[in-house]
Amino acid sequence: MENPAANPAESARARERHLMTILRDAMLDPALSGGCPLLGQLFATIAEEHVADALLTATPEWKIPSLLLSAALLYRAAANAQHPLAGYLPDAASPLPIDATFRAAARRAIADDQSALAALMQRHTYQCNPPRRMAVSLIAIAAATAAWEPRPARHIDVGTASGIGLLLGQVRALAGTASLGPTDAALQLPIELRGTSLDLRKLRHPQIEQSIGIDLDPPDLRDAQSLAWMRACQFPLAAEWAYFDRAVELLLHQRPRIERGSATDILPQLAADMPAGQPLIVTDSYVAVFMTEEDRERLRQELDHIARLRPVVWISNNALVPLDTPDRTTAGTQAAAALVERNSRALFGAVCATTWRHGKRTPELVGIAHPGGCWLEWGRPA
Repeated sequence: MENPAANPAESARARERHLMTILRDAMLDPALSGGCPLLGQLFATIAEEHVADALLTATPEWKIPSLLLSAALLYRAAANAQHPLAGYLPDAASPLPIDATFRAAARRAIADDQSALAALMQRHTYQCNPPRRMAVSLIAIAAATAAWEPRPARHIDVGTASGIGLLLGQVRALAGTASLGPTDAALQLPIELRGTSLDLRKLRHPQIEQSIGIDLDPPDLRDAQSLAWMRACQFPLAAEWAYFDRAVELLLHQRPRIERGSATDILPQLAADMPAGQPLIVTDSYVAVFMTEEDRERLRQELDHIARLRPVVWISNNALVPLDTPDRTTAGTQAAAALVERNSRALFGAVCATTWRHGKRTPELVGIAHPGGCWLEWGRPA
């Protein structure tokens, strides 16, 4: 029997199957607006059936083929009421239950539409940027900057894609009876706090004077097809779509500034234009994980230089890296053995807050979060 480790294609497929298995569990988490069985079962089908193998092996591994395929399927389903999966979408007239018939429908959707799915997977990347991740960033920023003098800050969102992360200053995080953020925030985002006790009422939300995004290829939300693709990458739940649609409405009205290019090139330019001493908040959610370690270190060093002139905090919410043998955070801290083991059976973002105390880069793992931002486990996770 052939050793899968000696066959790169088999090894890649095995990693995809494992990713889909743990993603399925993440989608069924009740904190995600009650759970998303549609994606859970779709991920299970992609992991366990062979009908998608040709599409997956033809897609570069860095594009995360299985996630890309799921978005392509939902994109096609949303565009055609006769699509095998259209009746399962939350905006169908009478959504079908996710029962024993779903897998057969998913297999048919893949088998009968291979050429269109292949074209979508070649043209696009997977861009799931749920608004609820901003609740995670907001809490981490407030905790990391608690000792800062209150002062309007500039916010830069790295890898901002369509710019949803630029709405950070318009977010209120709702955690049970506690909340954090402006009372009149346009986006009221629920989040479940787990782990070490954290009293949001004792934190102060950041004052954001301006938010600017950086992205290599930002999609244009004014283009109907681009918007439809972005929506297909979000969690297909009525509540999650409502958060996304509200965010898009705000973006189309406000048209925030997004610079096209690499973070390591543009970030120093944006910082150089800031008033002396103005605080800088930098965020990235599931962006640095796709950089090389060399590029991540270059980003850290650019922030080292910027922090000589102003207070800086960098909130990084990403999976552990490197993806094939994960053992550290994207902020550069070594992950504890227990966290590495947990990472092998569950999907989460390692939330790190990096500050520059007395000019020295000080990264800290402050918690882990669901990829959809629906919960944050505060403190050093076991």
